[in-house]
Amino acid sequence: MGIFWRCLRTQVKSSVENLDPADWMRDIRQQRPGTHKLSSLTIPGTHNSFARVGYVEASPVYPDFVREFAECQTYGIREQLLMGVRYIDLRTSGTDLHLRHGRIGLKGYLREALDVIAEFLQQHSDETVLVQAKRDMESLTGDRHGETPETRRAVEDAFSSYSCSYTETREPSLDECRGKMVLLSTDHATKGINLSPSRDGSPNINWDYANEEKHWEDVARRLEWNANNGSTDDGCWYHCGCNSYWFPPGNVISNLVAIKNHNYRTPRDHSKYLSWRMSELIKNKYWDKRYRLGVVELDFAYPTLVKQLLLTNFN
Repeated sequence: MGIFWRCLRTQVKSSVENLDPADWMRDIRQQRPGTHKLSSLTIPGTHNSFARVGYVEASPVYPDFVREFAECQTYGIREQLLMGVRYIDLRTSGTDLHLRHGRIGLKGYLREALDVIAEFLQQHSDETVLVQAKRDMESLTGDRHGETPETRRAVEDAFSSYSCSYTETREPSLDECRGKMVLLSTDHATKGINLSPSRDGSPNINWDYANEEKHWEDVARRLEWNANNGSTDDGCWYHCGCNSYWFPPGNVISNLVAIKNHNYRTPRDHSKYLSWRMSELIKNKYWDKRYRLGVVELDFAYPTLVKQLLLTNFN
């Protein structure tokens, strides 16, 4: 924990001067007791949370360098949680619950990730972790295999086996979900909260990264809409993806062409620019008071930016 704390000493607010990012929701509950909802918060999240450097499997088809394009994080899930991340994004191949990122497998299974979250919550019992676990399986020809009742049931059964799980479809209050990992729903779900990434009137985000500045402008507009649309306790979920790469549909050849068209810039390369812009935006626009930015997903999340995001929850 020491390394994170040293990195984060530079960003403080007087109302929570000694805030520990590992326990920031405890401070929220102390300042806002009662029936406040999770959806009233800014929740730092990670995109493809398990796809950290070194955890991407080799592919029998793709050249080895392509693994860099499936890597989305530097830190493991425990480290992400310690730095203040409270939304974890996990992708599976199917009923075997093998974790993956699209067409490339990862070195782990769903229960391994859930074990880490459950252990964290035992040690930090005032915290809550949102978990999106869904199927993300594509063939090497680019065919997407969507969620089925069987694959969804496998996720829900695994999740429900933990005593700290919250699987109701109703959004809990902050008090009700203390010490819980909260399942988010997807296609064919019978359990979990429906977190819709867009709402009527919310700006779209262009996922073509040929123009980084255009992509950033879309992200900034979505954050502004989240902050200014409705009251913080309107019971509606707000979301903003700030992930930094997306393979277009197609086969292996089309993927390699897309990489070339992006000048071989990896998700890490893109995230450096996006993270810098987001850090500057928070300091200049969302620092003077409390704001609800919603769930904000990051690639290559790092402690200082995560703390900036979570501090938007405080005056």
